[in-house]
Amino acid sequence: MYSLWDSFYLIGLFGELKYKKRVPDLLAAIRAQGLKDKVCLLITGRMDEECHALIDDPVLSPASRHLSFRDGDQLAAVL
Repeated sequence: MYSLWDSFYLIGLFGELKYKKRVPDLLAAIRAQGLKDKVCLLITGRMDEECHALIDDPVLSPASRHLSFRDGDQLAAVL
């Protein structure tokens, strides 16, 4: 039986994602290992403008899904 997860890796990034937390290095490592087309990023929380620009660039970043910060009441509604 074939599963999507047999061919993709999901990397979760949680919390406040800032450029100074070495996001460019993470993306460069993913590309250097030839994993850009095999990885999907799940980002939850806030991102600064520099990270948004990097994550939104299809040349630099793998596919991604961003969920904004939600407080406890909002999170319960999503789940």
